[in-house]
Parts: sequence; C-alpha cells; structure tokens
Amino acid sequence: MMLLIILFIFLLLFLLQKYENKRSPAKESSHGASLLPQSDNPYSLTSSSSSCQVKHQVFLSFRGEDTRLNFTSHLLKALKDTGLNVFFDEEKLEKGEQLSPALSQGIAASNLSILVLSKDYASSKSCLAELSAIMDRKHTQGHIVLPIFYHVDPSHVRNIGGSFTTSFEEHESKRLVDEVKGWKAVFAEVGKLKGWHIGGGKFDSRFLMKKAEEIASFPYRDALDNRRSSFLDKNPQCISMHDMLERMGKDIVRQESRVPGMRSRLWNSNEVKQVLRHNKGTEWIEGIKLDMSQIDKLQLCSSIFKNMFNLKYIHFYFPPFIGKQRNKKLHADQVGDVSLPDELRLLCWEYYPFRSLSSSFDPKNLVVLKLPYGDMEQLWNEDNHQDLINLRKIVLSNCKNLRKIPNLLGAVNLEILCFNGCNSLVELPGFSDLASLKTLQLHGCYNLTKFPELPNDVSFLDLAETGIEEVPDSIEHIAGLETLLLAKSKINNVSCNISKLECLRYLDFSHCLVAEFPEILRRPELERAEGATYAFSLSLDFPLPDWRKVPVVHVPPKILKFKSLEYLKMDHCESLKLLSELPPYLRYLDAHGCKSLEKVSFTDRNQDQYELYSFYGKDEFFMIFSDCFSLNQVSIKNIEANAMQKIESLVKKWRCKYDYGPKSLFCCFPGSEISASKFEYQGMNSSLKLKITPNEFSGSRVLSFAICLVVDLTHCHKYNTDLRGICEYQLTAFDGCYEKFECEWGYKLDFELHRKYMGDHVLILFSDKLIKKDDDYVEASFEFYIKKCYYKSDAEVDDIKVKKCGVHVYYVAENYKGPINPYTMQM
Repeated sequence: MMLLIILFIFLLLFLLQKYENKRSPAKESSHGASLLPQSDNPYSLTSSSSSCQVKHQVFLSFRGEDTRLNFTSHLLKALKDTGLNVFFDEEKLEKGEQLSPALSQGIAASNLSILVLSKDYASSKSCLAELSAIMDRKHTQGHIVLPIFYHVDPSHVRNIGGSFTTSFEEHESKRLVDEVKGWKAVFAEVGKLKGWHIGGGKFDSRFLMKKAEEIASFPYRDALDNRRSSFLDKNPQCISMHDMLERMGKDIVRQESRVPGMRSRLWNSNEVKQVLRHNKGTEWIEGIKLDMSQIDKLQLCSSIFKNMFNLKYIHFYFPPFIGKQRNKKLHADQVGDVSLPDELRLLCWEYYPFRSLSSSFDPKNLVVLKLPYGDMEQLWNEDNHQDLINLRKIVLSNCKNLRKIPNLLGAVNLEILCFNGCNSLVELPGFSDLASLKTLQLHGCYNLTKFPELPNDVSFLDLAETGIEEVPDSIEHIAGLETLLLAKSKINNVSCNISKLECLRYLDFSHCLVAEFPEILRRPELERAEGATYAFSLSLDFPLPDWRKVPVVHVPPKILKFKSLEYLKMDHCESLKLLSELPPYLRYLDAHGCKSLEKVSFTDRNQDQYELYSFYGKDEFFMIFSDCFSLNQVSIKNIEANAMQKIESLVKKWRCKYDYGPKSLFCCFPGSEISASKFEYQGMNSSLKLKITPNEFSGSRVLSFAICLVVDLTHCHKYNTDLRGICEYQLTAFDGCYEKFECEWGYKLDFELHRKYMGDHVLILFSDKLIKKDDDYVEASFEFYIKKCYYKSDAEVDDIKVKKCGVHVYYVAENYKGPINPYTMQM
C-alpha cells in the first residue's frame, strides 16, 4: 500500500511544481509561500489558526467512517511525512447547513484537492458541500482535482448508480431540490475525471504490476530541488506505475521540448526511429523504450549512442504473442560492437545485433542486462576486469552464437542468470563465489555436460534438456535449493546426497534415462541399534547391488530424507524399475509411462514428522502411476495404502478445523480390481448403495467417504486436459428424509497429446466435500460419472464409462480432540 501511496505523492509533487512554474510573480507574492513541500506545520481544521495567510498544498476530502482508519490514514501520514501541507476536516460536522468558513478558506488556500470517493461519500452532506466548493474553484481558478475511486465503480459516480442512488434519494427527501440537483451535477462531473481506481477487497499490489518498467521511462523529477532526476536514478530496478501516473508523466516529458532528441525520455516508436536513423541523440536523453513491432528494419552504426552519454535506460522489445513479426529489426551496419554510455542502469534489447558489448563500456552502473535472441558471441573479453558491483540480473536466453560466459567474480549482488536455449554454450565459469545468486537457468543448453559449480543459496536450478549426465555428490552443499529441473537431460546417475537437501520441494527427472535414484537400504542388525547406519542404493533399471559395494552414509535416526519434497516428476522414465522410501506425504508424484517400474514403497519412519512439512499451500494430492504396467502386487498395495493414509490425514485436518493444506486426492494406477480390504462396499458399473452403521459414539459424529473407481482410459488422449469426475450422492435419514450432494474433481492431469493411456485403471478419489455431519443417516447411495469437456477434434467421443465402483466409510467422533485411532475413527 505504501509504495502506491508514495508514487501517488510523487505525482502530486510534480503537479504542484508544474502549477508553481505557471504562477505569476504577483500571484506568488500575494500568497507569500512557496509551493514546495514545507518541513513542518501541516495545517488541518484542528490547527490553532484558520487564516488564509497559511498556504496549503493539498485539501483532502473523504468520508471518515469509510476510510479514516485504513486508506486515508495511510495517505494522510505519507503526505505529511513528505512535508506537504495538508488541510482536512477531522470533525466532519454534519449539523452545519453550509460549508464552514474554515473549510472554505482551506479549499481556497490549497492548490490541489484529493477526493477519496468511497461508497458512503455521497451520504455525507459535508462531503458534498466540500465537493461543490472544490469543483467551483476548479471551474474558476483552474484548481487541480484528483479523485480516488476507493472500492467504488467510477461509472457509478458518473451515472449516480450503485450505493450513490440511495444516498441522493435520501437527500432529495430532506433537502431542497435545487441544492441536491447541484450536488448530483458536480458528483457526476467528478466521475468523468481521470483518477485512481482502487478495486474492492483489500489493497491489491496488482496496481503496481500493470505496466512493468514504465517508471524508468518517464520523469519523476524531485520537486525539492528541481533536479533532472528520477526513480531510475535512485532505484534502477523496474517499477510499474498506474495508468494515471503514466499519462501524466508522459505529458510532463512532452513539455520538455518540441524536439524529441531534446527530451529526457523517448517511447513513441516514430520519434525513436527518427532519432536512431538520423543519429539525433543528445545528452538530454536518459531513457529510450521502443516497441520494435512498430518499425521496419533499421541500420545502426556503432556510434549510435555516442552523444547520449547520460543514457540510463535502453529497452528495445517485442510485445508478447507477437508471432511472425518477432524478428530482428535493428541491424548493425558493420561487424563489431556498439559504443554504450557508462551511465547505463538497464540494457534490455531483444535481437541485439552486435557480437559483444563494447570493450570501452564500463558496466559499473549496470543493474539489468537482458539481450535475448541476440547475436552475442561473448559478453566481453575475458581479460577485461569488469566492475559488476550493481549487476542483479543477466538474461541471454536463445543467443544461439554464445559459446562462453566470462568470469563474473565481481558480480557479488547478481541474483539471476538465464541462458536458456544457448545451444552453442559449451562451458561455464565457476559460480560458487556469487553469494547472492538465487536462480540459474540453462534449459536447452544441450552442449553443456558438467554440473555447474554453485553457491549454497541457489534456490532455482533449471538444467532441463542439457547434456549433463550426473548429479554429483557436491549437490548436498546447495543447501538452499528448492527446485531442480532435469527433464529430458542426459542424467543417468544421481548422487544419494540429493536426499539431504532439506529445502528441496520440486524435483523433475521426467523423460530421463536415470540409472540411479536414492533408496535407503536397511541392514537389520544395524537398524536395531541407535544411530543406525544406512546404505543408499541407487537402482532404477537393474537388480539391487550388494550393499557392501554401495557408499555408506551415517544418518542419525531422526534425520528426515526429502523432508520438504512436495513434487516429484518421473514420468516417461522408461528404464525406471524402483522408487523406494518415498516421503509418505509427497504432494505430487507423476510416474506416468514408466513401463519398467516394478517396485514402489513409501517410508514408514517418522511419519508424524514428515506430516509437519506437508500441509501448507493449496495444492492437492496427486499420485499418477498410469501406464505403469510392470508394477507388482506388493507395490500396488503400497500405493493403495499410501493413498488411504493421505485421506486419513485429510479427514484428521478437517476434524481439527485446520483450514490449510490439500483438500482432495487423486490416485491412478493400472488395474481392474478394487481392493476388498480397503473398500468394503462395492458395485458393478457406476452406482451403489450402502447401509450406514449406527452411531456408537457418545456424541455426534462425522461421515467421510473415500471413493474407488475402475475406468478404461484408452481414449483419454482424445480429450482436452479438463476431464470432470462427478460423484452425486444422497444421504437418507431414518424418517425417510434425504439430502443430495455433489462432488467434482477437475482432472488437470497432463493429458497431453503425446501421452497415451492403455486399458483399465483404478482411481482412488477423495474431497472435503465428501465429509458430512451425520444427521441420523441410515443409507447412502452414489452415482459416478466421468464427463467429457473438449475434444482433440470435432469427432464425438463418449463419456468414459465407470466399470466398477467402491466406497469406504470413515466414522469420526466430531467432538474428540485426541489422535485418530480405531476408537475415534472407524475404518
């Protein structure tokens, strides 16, 4: 909230400065005060003096009951902290028939009024009286008015709609017709002014996200000393701004000069093109932004920026989803590099046409370097020592000619490195000294074969589609790693040390020829001893080796392996034979198409401790073993048992009134039989009825239902990714009264076109919508559907048929606060 208010205040400063510059000397002397922010005595109605001798910069009009304790209080404090003199009515005396002299003088003595238009603003007679006086001064004196539409629709203000209709109807029943008519006229007029619209709900940061990087393009000159500075000078990171600020900022820039080359910022495509084509750049230019889809091809000489030695911001880009128009528009007229000014903070240039950065360029001020799709062969000469102290981000994605990354030792504040799609890149420097590095992206760099050297705090590492073959033992030192992506890489060996990463949440080995994956082998004679020793065997496509040949790691008994792991993607690992000792509460497990997978097991050690890490966020439980036709019966039972364990945890969370974590489960594996031990009620086809066991608890209880279906997924590839599973059920009481309920699952299961599904599969399903308080029910009936949504083609496809169905009922004592056990939860 405060950042938005600060931006708003900067706008006020510029408008006030603009107003002051236009004042005549006589007018200025008559007021006897500068319009620049004052350091003290912000004037309000509660001040000891109400004389017009005091000059106010801002009059604040608001409905106290609506906004005093939230938005307005923040705005008022920020205005005062900035040094602005603010006049506002703290009392809002509704008994006054007319505007008080103090308020009239306050409005007359102010240069600008802010109107915080909330839902009950128009119900206040004093607010409407203030508004009338403010708009009258706007018409006669050019008074500046900035409306803030706080949780109201501006169209409701323009058209006297919404809650304002009722407010004015009440006034019409109590006030003079002409008076209310005048209020309505000025109120509707305010609704037509450009202002700041703050939507419903709490203050939303999305207002800062609408036009990224614009703040660097337009002037936010400091009204205190009238210097040619901007947010770009003070904070070169990209900050977005509200549309109103953008429009007013652009207007200020246009007034700097009629000649584009003499302005501080350029963004109009035609003006930028003319400056570049005719080499008309000057020292006045501080920022250039160019939408290259709006221009034809243009030749650039290497000295194009030579005269722009104050240039801080270059952003040459294509808008997203531009399609075929996305190609090189700016061409180098000769081989080599381009001279760049040393003042550059941000250099973003898609299809950069030069081979490198200029050897004369000193990047000491550079914060962001983005040159995607460029002709770069190298950034700079390896022998040149560069001052990179301010550099935060480097993005050189899809630079097909880039072969080497220079030494970046001086970039101690560098946070993001992205080289996605640089398929000529054959080696990397060591990154271990880049203490601030958090993200490294090398997706598609298939000529890279060595795992990068990284600092401890890297949290996101994308090595998908690289030539890297091994995850080394040193992986354990990247203690902050949260996401590791290795899909479609050449990985065939994974160090057991990967299981030591306590922060690891997302791990993707899909489409890999992984030969080894961590598994805990237990030695019975050691397991009985405290401080047991475990050997980690890594085996996916061959029988387990003798444990003595495997590296031995000493693990304290309370250490949890993969304790934070939530997402594990192993789909299409066709050599995978074994997934062992998986965390019991893994949120998302995708092993689709692992045709050789035989054994799956979940750890049964420290289950309660694992559970502590597994119920945050809103993602649901998914266990996907579709098309894993080699699974043995023990593994299928392990999968079923783990699914039921997760369901029991969900029921427990619901019973304890925990409003966080997953609320549903989807489990899928090949098969045509429903476990009789897990699902005691079964039926053929898509429906069944069951009798509810009488309540044996002393108090009330809750019914929870776990579902199991057998379906043929052969034709799933003809569906879009959205398959809807529906359970309609009815609970009937002893007196014959009944209630109907419905539960729905959205199957967002990566039903991609390249995924094929063969034959019958078992689905285990659960949702919190299958939990109901028992109102003396005696019978439950169920009907199951799997509905089609969209099709791959126009050909009609029948709904997927449910061949068998099963239900398990949990009877849970509602008022019991202890752990779930056979006495409080009947399975």
